[in-house]
Amino acid sequence: MTREKYHAHATALHWDGIRQGVQTASGIRVTEIREDIPWVSTAIEPLAGLQVPIEQAEVIQRWTERDLRDELDRLSESTAQNDAEKM
Repeated sequence: MTREKYHAHATALHWDGIRQGVQTASGIRVTEIREDIPWVSTAIEPLAGLQVPIEQAEVIQRWTERDLRDELDRLSESTAQNDAEKM
């Protein structure tokens, strides 16, 4: 990317190239985690649009507004029921 967009840049990597690489890698990892641990998506979705560092109070406020505890309880019950039906 640096060579293509920032050919006059003095070093091998431009900061924007690093940023885009990290974003791509993060997206891949998020997909992997969603497949392995489905409830994580439920917890992360209310935090959309925030950037790190994030104040703990902001995270808790968003989770509270979303009734995350109840939502996770419902998801857990649904998952347990589906698992029981498979047996």
